[in-house]
Amino acid sequence: MSIFTPFIIVSLMLLNYLLYRKKIYDKKLYITTSIFILIYILVAIFIYYINLHNGFEYGIIYGDLLGNHFCDEYKYYTDANILYNHLKSGEFSSWINKTLPIYEFIDSSGHPSYGNYNSYVILLTMLKFIGMHSALDFILIKLFVYIPTAIIIFKLSRLYLNEKKSLIVLIIFSALPGYILSNSLLMRDNIILLLSCIFIYYILCKKINLLILIPAIILLIGFRSYLILVFAACLVFTFRNNKKLISKYDLIYLVLILIAIYLISNFNFSLEHSNIFFSYYQIIDLQEKFMSFYGGGILGIAKLLILTLIHIIIDPVLSNFLTSGNLYFILFSLGNILGSLLSIIFALKYLLLSIKLFKLPNEKYILLMKFTAYFTMLTSFIVMSKDGYIINRIALMWLPLFIIILLIPFNYFYKKRTSS
Repeated sequence: MSIFTPFIIVSLMLLNYLLYRKKIYDKKLYITTSIFILIYILVAIFIYYINLHNGFEYGIIYGDLLGNHFCDEYKYYTDANILYNHLKSGEFSSWINKTLPIYEFIDSSGHPSYGNYNSYVILLTMLKFIGMHSALDFILIKLFVYIPTAIIIFKLSRLYLNEKKSLIVLIIFSALPGYILSNSLLMRDNIILLLSCIFIYYILCKKINLLILIPAIILLIGFRSYLILVFAACLVFTFRNNKKLISKYDLIYLVLILIAIYLISNFNFSLEHSNIFFSYYQIIDLQEKFMSFYGGGILGIAKLLILTLIHIIIDPVLSNFLTSGNLYFILFSLGNILGSLLSIIFALKYLLLSIKLFKLPNEKYILLMKFTAYFTMLTSFIVMSKDGYIINRIALMWLPLFIIILLIPFNYFYKKRTSS
């Protein structure tokens, strides 16, 4: 524990209190966020010191464990060390002119690191220059992101639910083991979740706030650029398409999406096709992985479609994680289990609504359902194409929407009961 650690913790709690005093949110929301901030702090500290006790360098789990390979956190931290040493040695001009190697670290399984030009690596390097070097401090400082995330999830829920149900959405999501773990690791997923929730909120409430959206776009391009394309596609596919839960346009869009995937996976790209969303090397890597996972032709597309639907709904239980006695692995497994449970219930509800066994109150709710389906499907297609699986920390981006949708009937019945 460094001298920064208590300062970060006190600053987190103080900021949350000041926002409450400034009436940014009420007492219930303040108490809720305060409780979860404390939980995330304690879990992060516990995991960090257990990792150190178990001999993991920097307090970060790394290597082949329980039949799985863990490397992302370690690569981010190692890359930040490498870039920090370059810049400290006076190689700023080489870095800014992009003459440094793209990446210099390869993990024990042969996976290249994120490199000297990755946005998150650059952020961690900047923190090193102000004196922070502990992985625990990097993790704790990321918890500042939870405060605006809680606010935006609550506001998003209020578009469809009353205040009480909206608070329940926030509590359920904040208590998900996968989200607790995400906030306790040296990963960028909780930052990306915040940016995604900002876009989702402004798309669904049909408002524009450039002071928030422009920085969010810039950050999202740096952290997970393909989501900009996903949100743009969701806007197009749901534009004036909220009369029916499944319309003829949706079937046409699905065919177009699959055709686009087929063309991208088979097109002969060159260096000139690099862009802010994908570099030439990323596209080629994506094509190679797609072919190795699914093969070519129509059968490859069909295989992608089927496996994507399965992975959206079901995560592996990883029972050996549950019995490991290690909090990191237990939260990992529980995150998969509860994420799968929410996804199965959501899928059943979507199916029942599709065959008109139940009705949605109005077009606003149809738009929510359609947007959720498109956002989940498009993001999953991309992730499955490049990774072959969907990890729970990716699924966290759409789980708030699932929870909101699952609570809508309770909100609707409550309105009918109180009005009568």
